[in-house]
Amino acid sequence: MHLLSRCFAAVILPAIASFTLVTRAADLSANYEFKPVKLGGGGFVSGIQIHPMAGGPVYCRTDVGGLYRWNEASASWRQLMVASALPSGVIATEAANSGDGLPGSGSHRKRLYHVESIAIDPSNPAVLFVAAGAVLDQPGTLLKSTDGGRSFQLMNLTVPMVGNALYHLRVHGERLAVHPANSKVVLFGSRSEGLWRSVNGGLDWARVDSVPAGLAPPKGVPVGVGPVVFDAANPGRAYLSVFKVGSFRSDDSGATWSQIGSEWADDLVISKGAVYLCRAGLGVQRYLPASGWLAVNPAGDKQVNNLAVDPANPKRVFALHGGGKNIYRTLDGGDTWTRLVSGSTEKGRVLFRSRDIPWLENGDSRTWLSVGEFVIDPHNPARLWFAEGMGLYRSNDATDDNDAPSFDNIANGMEEFVASDVLATPGGKVTFLVWDRVGFNRTHATLDNAPEHQLGLSHKFGTGIALATSGLNPQFVVASVADMRLPPLNGGYDGFGVTSGTSADGGETWSLFGSVDPKTEANTPETLMFGEIVVSATDTRNLVWLPRWPTWFIRAGKVVPNGGDNDQFIYSSTDGGASWQPAAIGDYKDFRREYMVVKRSLVADPVVGGKFYAYDQQGRIFVSTDKGATWTVVNPASPLPVYGYTNVLRASPGRAGHLWFVSGWDYRGGNSEGLYRSIDGGANWLKVDGFSDTWHIGFGRAERDKGYPAIYVYGKYEGSWGLYRSTDEAQTWDLLATYPLGLVDHVTTLNGDPDLFGRVYLGYSGNGFAYGTPRGAVSRTAKPAPAVAPATPVIRSTPPPVTVKPAAPAPAAKVSAAAATTVKSAKVAVTPRYDFETDTQGWDNAWNDPVISAVAISADRAVTGKHSLRVEINNSMATVETVNILIQSPTVINPGDVVKFNYWLTEGEGITYLSPFVMGTGVKWKDNQINPVTGHWGTVSLDIPQEIGTIGSLGIQLIVKPGFKGALYLDAIE
Repeated sequence: MHLLSRCFAAVILPAIASFTLVTRAADLSANYEFKPVKLGGGGFVSGIQIHPMAGGPVYCRTDVGGLYRWNEASASWRQLMVASALPSGVIATEAANSGDGLPGSGSHRKRLYHVESIAIDPSNPAVLFVAAGAVLDQPGTLLKSTDGGRSFQLMNLTVPMVGNALYHLRVHGERLAVHPANSKVVLFGSRSEGLWRSVNGGLDWARVDSVPAGLAPPKGVPVGVGPVVFDAANPGRAYLSVFKVGSFRSDDSGATWSQIGSEWADDLVISKGAVYLCRAGLGVQRYLPASGWLAVNPAGDKQVNNLAVDPANPKRVFALHGGGKNIYRTLDGGDTWTRLVSGSTEKGRVLFRSRDIPWLENGDSRTWLSVGEFVIDPHNPARLWFAEGMGLYRSNDATDDNDAPSFDNIANGMEEFVASDVLATPGGKVTFLVWDRVGFNRTHATLDNAPEHQLGLSHKFGTGIALATSGLNPQFVVASVADMRLPPLNGGYDGFGVTSGTSADGGETWSLFGSVDPKTEANTPETLMFGEIVVSATDTRNLVWLPRWPTWFIRAGKVVPNGGDNDQFIYSSTDGGASWQPAAIGDYKDFRREYMVVKRSLVADPVVGGKFYAYDQQGRIFVSTDKGATWTVVNPASPLPVYGYTNVLRASPGRAGHLWFVSGWDYRGGNSEGLYRSIDGGANWLKVDGFSDTWHIGFGRAERDKGYPAIYVYGKYEGSWGLYRSTDEAQTWDLLATYPLGLVDHVTTLNGDPDLFGRVYLGYSGNGFAYGTPRGAVSRTAKPAPAVAPATPVIRSTPPPVTVKPAAPAPAAKVSAAAATTVKSAKVAVTPRYDFETDTQGWDNAWNDPVISAVAISADRAVTGKHSLRVEINNSMATVETVNILIQSPTVINPGDVVKFNYWLTEGEGITYLSPFVMGTGVKWKDNQINPVTGHWGTVSLDIPQEIGTIGSLGIQLIVKPGFKGALYLDAIE
């Protein structure tokens, strides 16, 4: 919203109100191209299915990234969980349309990417079942495709499903199974409600009473019933496992079951009547109907948790030790085993290569391979498929006589990183932060190529949490990075290592904070981990950290409590992170324990040094003007929406005090509450009409040089989901895409590019990143700021002004009379030349305005060094005041002219912006809105639009805070 472009009587509100937008400007989706940022793999591929018929499809499922189909010709994967393939009711956010009673705000959409199980119809390769869900207290979703994943229909199975349970609870084989000779019979083993059976091709379901639900594990999500398998060699026979109960067998196509053993399975595989079961801690057992169970552990290794059995030869089995430490092969059904190695290449381990995704080889990702599924290709016995925690590997030389097979990464086309932040800096550099592998620094030219290395802060397992840059030193970047593994749950990991730090060259090279020990990754104070870190606009040594941590953490082998939600929240540093001091912030409330939630509650002012803003869950904005040491609430009369579980607070680049807020998606099921903005440092907020369910916001290069930054918002606008862009400060919104890349996944981060107008980056909750560009866009690279972090504040003499295209005035703001302040105006008659060197310029000193206390020609050169017009400003009001200084337009100024205003402001903290304007018979406005400099002469220009008509008045508008007292000098207006 442009205050000047809406109406002459501009309004500043002390409380949240809404304003009506003109209209959505255009649907630009046909002119935009979206592509995935190629990082490669990045997530847990928890299962893989290969159809038994020759030429049949290969599918893999992921814990948070959806469902993929393999294309052998292109050696790449294609995401199937896209909007065009899904029933409209499934991706709707309204409960009435979801088909299963799920609440709104997109929670259902995210759960579609948490795939619990998949199954292909053995007699029809075009039929695929997909079970997906994320929580136990609400039903999951069962989808069926009859065209190989091109489209899906919703089935009537409404039991809970959790595709992203804890590591060892998400990879227990497939819970779905289709009868090999009767496609109408389908089985599903649930986590909490036992076994379910369909006899009409998956449309309707009934629970099978003879199978128990299973005992609950000590911690985490239940395992319940699974895996479930049919025996293709014996039609009607099926097997399943029940957690902590045992193994069961059915001989009537799953209608009734009998227990055949007390052991349950991590993996359960069948070939020609022979059943193999394994579990970490138990080892491998083989079951033959005629003889029962027999332990067949490889070399006594009881940590095997995954098996691959040759569909054509039940005696040929590969066994995988958890983490990929050992791989074994047997050719006699487990009586004898061979440990596979690769000689010297991998120090006695099987060779894993990654030619297409180099960072996998250049980091430590192969020291532990999180096991998803291990499968022998039914059409090539020498081919082994291995789904794991960073993608997939495949061996083509796993022959009976090769004890040193090699595996190549085949995750091309799969982008499953959980995105947490993205930041582009001048010069074409872009930094992406992710869960599990910290992040990557790329350039415009390398977005389509997999990186060579991880982000320089760590090559280990870890998570990049948040990024920020210095407003006036945009090459200086700060990052919050930590290891998110929980040691008590994972048994002694070196978790919670903190590797946060800074980069002085746009994210290319990095240095740890001085408070972080690079050997032990310990940090001081101990609770500084996760959360958000920001940096002052003018001093790169001034940092503020809003950490978040769970209720406990491990240090030196001991559990350390964090002190609860009311413990110290914010820390500041004035020495570049070498030391940190707790801030005085009163009763600030934040979701301290939600350390894995992607949210943005802390920002630095992009222009004013040492000034920071923080949102809390009670809808308050806390502001610090002393480098983060002390904080006060500034919006008691204009609160933002409360709670803000995934809220985003952003500052508009180059605009002091310009803040934007979205409340994000709400996992509780309520709708998020739209888009808000403030132009006075968070004291007063306006709600932008038209937006609801607004998830994220970011900024990019302006459409025109010196214009207001392009604003990008992902959410629902006027009832329609999509990615929207405004180039006129939120007056109008263009649709760039409904679902970029077809993904209906949650957008967890969003930002524009400072060099390339229209370039936008999005991050997803399990599908990596996408970037969109207008077709034919040309980069206008900004000159990078110095790459060396300054020891003293860097002050830019003139903040970049704003140029805004002409626009028709919008309707008046919808606010109550009590909420609106009075706009102050003063008319001044002058001659065409305004140099103010004498007192004969005809200014009218009769200012009937309580904010303007005096107007005079000043001959005092002590302040400005020259004669000038002096306007004394004294806002004794208790509210923010808008002051318009009007000037009678001389006839020598015409449409198309450029008018320059030279000004001197004695004080600046109380003036949020200074903006020239023009009025004419065409009722058009054109303004360059700036944050005025203080203590020296500044210049701001005004382009008179051609369509202005007859010029009525020129003027300067000021937004004046309560209590401000100072003087504005004008030397020349010409």
